[in-house]
Amino acid sequence: GGLANYRLAISRLKDEEAAHKLFHEIATRYQDTPGGYTRILHLVDRRLGDASRQVIFELVKQSEQTKRRGKKPKEKVEGKSSKEST
Repeated sequence: GGLANYRLAISRLKDEEAAHKLFHEIATRYQDTPGGYTRILHLVDRRLGDASRQVIFELVKQSEQTKRRGKKPKEKVEGKSSKEST
């Protein structure tokens, strides 16, 4: 994130301290993760007044990401090649 993105975050969050934490602490935590680091849970109840849909937006921890996939990397098994001569 460059300076323009940082300033945009400050204007949207209305909190310079929160934007600093987002760019310097949270972003570095997910730097090597290609995706899947957020979870959006839609709430059933709508907001009073304008009846807008509400969500809970969460950042997923690294350990939770590996649990959801539920698969361990397969080990390569060396077998006979089809080109071997007998």
